[in-house]
Amino acid sequence: MTASNLGATLAATRRRLRDEIDNVPTADVGTTAVLESGLRIRATADDGNVLVTDMPAVFGGEASGPTAGTLLRAALACCNATTLAMVAAETGVTLTRLEVRVESRSDRRGVLGEPATLPGPVEMTLRYGVAAEGLGEADLRALIEEAGNRSPVLSALRRTVPVRVEIGDGED
Repeated sequence: MTASNLGATLAATRRRLRDEIDNVPTADVGTTAVLESGLRIRATADDGNVLVTDMPAVFGGEASGPTAGTLLRAALACCNATTLAMVAAETGVTLTRLEVRVESRSDRRGVLGEPATLPGPVEMTLRYGVAAEGLGEADLRALIEEAGNRSPVLSALRRTVPVRVEIGDGED
C-alpha cells in the first residue's frame, strides 16, 4: 500500500472508530499457547497466526525458536515502526528509511525463581534509524514521539495493565 493510500485508509478508519465510541474498548485477538514438548510452545491466535517459542539450551530448551522475551522486544520494535509509518503516512511524510531496534537488560536469575530477583527486563532501549524527505532531526524526533504516544505495545509496557489470572480445564 502506498503512503498516500495508507493515509487515506487510516483517515477513514479514524472516522469510523469515532462513530463507534460507545463500543470501546473492544476485544483484541486472543492467543492460546500450548506446550508441544520440552519448553517449546506453539501460540495460535484466534485469527490463525501461529508462532513458536523455545528457551536456550542453558535453560533446558532446544533453542528451536525465539524466546518470549525476544518476541516482546520484537513486538515493541514492530509496533513502534508500524505506528511511525502510520504517523508519517497521515502527515504526508515520505520515509526513506525506517528501522527500529530494541535492546534490553535482564537479570536471568529471575526466570529461575531466585529470591529478590524479578524476571524480565529491567530496562529497554528503543533505537531508531529513520530518515524522511525534507525533515531534519527535530521534525523526526517529533514524529517519533507522536508514534510512541500511539504505540499500544509501548503504552502497555509504560503503564500497569491489569492482568486477571483464571484457571480452567484448558478445554475451552
